[in-house]
Amino acid sequence: MTSDYTNNKNFGQDICNIGAGCIVTNHTKNKILLIERKDGEGWCVPGGNLLLGESPEITAIRETKEETNTEVKNIKLIGIYSVKDKKGIPKLSIIYEAKYIRGKLKINHESKNIKWVSVSSRRKNLHLAFGLEKAITDWWNKK
Repeated sequence: MTSDYTNNKNFGQDICNIGAGCIVTNHTKNKILLIERKDGEGWCVPGGNLLLGESPEITAIRETKEETNTEVKNIKLIGIYSVKDKKGIPKLSIIYEAKYIRGKLKINHESKNIKWVSVSSRRKNLHLAFGLEKAITDWWNKK
């Protein structure tokens, strides 16, 4: 019996479907950095797929820089989550907490908006992509 995702014409072309991202916090940890995706999936933390030979930690740091123009430090694992990507294909998402250290916020070609969001108000105003609410809740509970 095969899964429906094996019918995807790109199935097997990627080495793996593993992503890593950062819940970037400000100095008081009352705000997190979120980006709004251009593809309509909603708001998410900076992140992306691992490159061949790249560790998840390095992926999370690199993607944060690429997607937000910011640098982070003190990266700590929050959790590993089984999610589906925008095509419905299962994916592992490794989420870290990281502290913002510098950089002027700037979107890239994948995003249409970027902002610091109050942790307490995120549920009221934003549609979070890729099951991100679970990771943010786990992070909040570990604080």
